[in-house]
Amino acid sequence: MEDMKQDLPEPLSYTFHPSSREYQRHILPHYLDRGVKVHPEREAAVIYKSDGERTRLTFKQYQSQSIKLAAGLLRSGLTHGDRVLLVAPNSLEFIVIQMACARIGVFLLLLKFGASSEEVLQELTYYKCQAIMVQSCESRPGYAQGVVKALQQKDQGQGVESVLAVCVSFGGGQNTISYDAVMGPNPNHISAEEKDAVATAQSRVQMEDLLLGMMTSGSTGRPKAVTMTHFQFIQATFTAAEITRLEDGSRLLNERPFTWAGGVGFGINFMAVTGITLVSMDPEISVKKADTDLVKKILQDERCTHLLAMPYMMYDFISSKDFHSYDLSHLKYAITGGQPILQESAVSFVEKNPSLTLVQVFGSAEFILTFRQMTNSSNVKRPDFGFLTICSGVEAKVVDDNDRLVPKGTVGELCVRGPSVFSGYLDNPEATARALTPLRWYKTGDMMVMNDQGQVRFVGRKSDIIKRATVKVQPAEVEEVLVRHPKIVQAYVVGVPDARFYEELCACVQFHDDANPVEEQLQELETWCGESFLPGPDGLTLAPRYFLAFQNFPRTGNGKINRRELRAMAVKRLELS
Repeated sequence: MEDMKQDLPEPLSYTFHPSSREYQRHILPHYLDRGVKVHPEREAAVIYKSDGERTRLTFKQYQSQSIKLAAGLLRSGLTHGDRVLLVAPNSLEFIVIQMACARIGVFLLLLKFGASSEEVLQELTYYKCQAIMVQSCESRPGYAQGVVKALQQKDQGQGVESVLAVCVSFGGGQNTISYDAVMGPNPNHISAEEKDAVATAQSRVQMEDLLLGMMTSGSTGRPKAVTMTHFQFIQATFTAAEITRLEDGSRLLNERPFTWAGGVGFGINFMAVTGITLVSMDPEISVKKADTDLVKKILQDERCTHLLAMPYMMYDFISSKDFHSYDLSHLKYAITGGQPILQESAVSFVEKNPSLTLVQVFGSAEFILTFRQMTNSSNVKRPDFGFLTICSGVEAKVVDDNDRLVPKGTVGELCVRGPSVFSGYLDNPEATARALTPLRWYKTGDMMVMNDQGQVRFVGRKSDIIKRATVKVQPAEVEEVLVRHPKIVQAYVVGVPDARFYEELCACVQFHDDANPVEEQLQELETWCGESFLPGPDGLTLAPRYFLAFQNFPRTGNGKINRRELRAMAVKRLELS
């Protein structure tokens, strides 16, 4: 027997755990309508505006308003297969619009709130949308009006003159219609005629019809629209709920914009499918204002069981001095992702909140959340920290540049396949063919390593690799050392041109507030790096050659670091060709 084991081939990087969940033919509205029969008066959503005002929507209101709006959209001329571009902040109307479109088979394309008027018009015409819905917001006065004005001023013949423009929470003037007018005088009263019209339209919607599109960040070029069918979106919802322990009756605080995957794919999707209550807010409260006290008060008052704690929020919570002034006894899980988490940060977070379980997750718009690792006060210092387990029902493999499986323990590109993987990029068959293989494997572009247990650890983005002196350097290798410096808040490494080595390492860092001059701090950091990085076989270390200080870093449309722009800024400041 031992001889036979020795003859087995080297274990390769592939893993799969079958799911016991039964697939069903339902579309998204079916789950909402079923839930209303069980808990009609339960809160489906609670949203705090930028001024702290609390707004709410029960499941019964969610159902009736989505049917009412769907009827109004049908009267306005929209029909199965049409496309609607939505530009809106986190709001109750956003949630109703998404479900109304799902009921009648209208594809909803989500564009970030705050996109320039030019970008809005570009996407509207590029994707041949039949309608656009724009909502105003107190924290961005005049923005929505500016978008509609640009639409009205667009030259005839540019593909927008016949577009239905719906204005939410403001008056748009000529050639527009208000949300209230589409909805009708009583949003919670549905006539028999309206009910029949929506029921007829909904009966034509199939589980494999396209449901919605989420825009990619655009970090590698023009943003692409990631499309998901009803079936894929529902399966992704079940998967995300499974790995984060969300269940009927849970209350999740998630302040991610609804137009992003973290908002629509880990937020409003859960309400209908799993029966949770979603608590949300204007993202400026937590990101720009860093109002940790208000976030904690909302967690307390809403009795939240789950918190989506993005890395910046984890940092704010770790730095907070009055955490225990609030009753957070209901809070059981903190979910984090978006970028790798340092073990030191996880230890600090869990030690400050010992009753919490920290759930690290990994995913993207193309496959929502598929991997996780759960840690708590008893195991946060585990040696396998950062190795994530794949959820059941999804296959994962790690491959080389020739799409061949690599041995376990070897870095390669992560590929995933399963029922929750996206359909493709809207109207972009070339990009779809590059991302999805003929066998429906999605090539994530993420460099990973798989261990003997089939768990994977993020190493870096394939597109972020720096080629220095013929050696491929992952920025994360350097960044995870830089952030250990006590004066550094954030650190990102980019490759800049070098005549001899092709590229050199440039550290772009943000310091804590310090009385010392920036140049002095940079010199101190350079000396520290010289002592912290050991030479490799070629005699070179991973200590950056250049050091630049930043107050803020450029970000993509969905909040990720825009390394391409950061590199351009570094090259310009260093005056390199």
